[in-house]
Amino acid sequence: MTKNAVQLQSRDIAVLTDLRNLTILSLDQIRRLHWPEASREICRKRLSRLMNHGERWLRNFTVPKPEMEAVGLQPGQVYYLSETGRAWFRGQERPPGKLPRQRQALHDLLISEWFVRLSELARARQANLGWRADWQVRFYRSPNAERATLVPDGLAILTGLTPQPLAMFLELDFSREAHGRPSSRIGRKIRGYDAYLKQWFKHAGLDGLDYFPAVIFLTHGRQRLENLAAAVLKHRRENVAYGLALTGQVYQVADPLAAPVWRLIPAHRHTVSEPRPMLDSRWLASLQANLRPPLRLLQVAKPPETPPPSVQAATSAPAPPQPAKSPRAMPAPVNLPATPAPKPPATVAPSARPKLLCQTPILPAEVVIPTRRGLLANVAHRLSTRRAGTRDTGCVWSNQLLQQAVAVGIPVQWQPLPPPARELFNRLKLPPPPGCLTLAGVSLFTDHHFARIESLPHRLAAYRELAFLWTEQQFRPSFPRWTMLILPEPKQAKAFFETAQQQRRIINFCATTQVEFTQSSLPLLSTIWRLLPAQQTCKPVSLEGRPLLAWSTAA
Repeated sequence: MTKNAVQLQSRDIAVLTDLRNLTILSLDQIRRLHWPEASREICRKRLSRLMNHGERWLRNFTVPKPEMEAVGLQPGQVYYLSETGRAWFRGQERPPGKLPRQRQALHDLLISEWFVRLSELARARQANLGWRADWQVRFYRSPNAERATLVPDGLAILTGLTPQPLAMFLELDFSREAHGRPSSRIGRKIRGYDAYLKQWFKHAGLDGLDYFPAVIFLTHGRQRLENLAAAVLKHRRENVAYGLALTGQVYQVADPLAAPVWRLIPAHRHTVSEPRPMLDSRWLASLQANLRPPLRLLQVAKPPETPPPSVQAATSAPAPPQPAKSPRAMPAPVNLPATPAPKPPATVAPSARPKLLCQTPILPAEVVIPTRRGLLANVAHRLSTRRAGTRDTGCVWSNQLLQQAVAVGIPVQWQPLPPPARELFNRLKLPPPPGCLTLAGVSLFTDHHFARIESLPHRLAAYRELAFLWTEQQFRPSFPRWTMLILPEPKQAKAFFETAQQQRRIINFCATTQVEFTQSSLPLLSTIWRLLPAQQTCKPVSLEGRPLLAWSTAA
């Protein structure tokens, strides 16, 4: 060991780790991070030992005092890792970070100041802060790309401050370039985040996150802030949430997230808010629009590609003769389970005939329903997005309930999911519900995909976004607050209710099981349905059966 070598303590390793992640830190920033109750002199002496004795873990340089004061930083020495410190991380098989550049020292110090502010906030509120450096979260459009498409200034992840972890990319706008052109630096950044959103769940640097992080821009000057907001609205094409603020305001308040200094742009809106806190509930809820797709959707194997005939003919070995392919057979129609036959139209009086307001052919199966004129009509329709030979279970249930409602004279209406709502579920990589059913004036979704308990949080978050979209687009009927659910097995009923009770919901559940549904002659009026209200959080789960219409009327 070198003479007068310094024995690294846990606090010294924490200082080296922060310098690895942030590149540079000022004396004041290091003191606030690791010696919050000590004086600057105590902190300076320890850093001097790390820099001048033994292995010499650190190096320092000076930034002119007027430049640091101009951006709101306290003047002092600026520290970074020496080659010995970088080699120590290499010896532990950890990346040593990047080398500092003095010409962008103020830019890096302002990034470090954002990290220090969040660390002080997390310490005061007993939360946890995680930080991922720019070289950990940079985005490459393709695996073979030599240059990164997007390099954020860092990623902060706050846990314990909000119900869900709050993840934020940081972008520090410290230049004088105009924002209006797509080729400008800000224009390229915004389009880069649009491309990042489409592939973020494949990025190792974002592992562990449930949704795509928000993008935080810190800039200087009020007019530049307005220009930045206009540039985001102009260039953004995907549902990426943004928060904009001035560095002078953010770095002068004690709580930068609770202070009303942020201009927020939600993921699903094309508007800029007035100054408000970042912890705004509607803005935080919009982050759930970019949830991580379920794992089963990310592991779909691609079919092997067949080479074209010209390539096959060019091979040296002649290919064996292939038998002639028979013409592709049309898929067989999907048959419904046996259901009670509807009443013949001849036995129904014209005045007592129920009305069925069906706007489109109903679902991928053949059903026999009386129309408004009382005639029997065979409606056959198969969704083009479904594979041949498969059955949409939710559509089958909807057809059976439609037939029963018509047979007993209950006013009924079926409406498929609007195209914008279907696009919302497709963008979230989740199967959409078939549509909504209106029974006796009460609307409810028919969504059997809730039966997958492991994807329940993602699906409930999608319904929250669907409620926003439904209200903005003014769809009719009003947003259904009920969802009809038929679970595969009786064991899943209680497990589903217990899991759903722990989630934030805006949907009431009417649930039954496939066995009870198929064995009942009239499921619509049978006491086989269980209720889970959206506002029920602490009450014990009740599995008492009631008729479906009784629950619907209670809504």
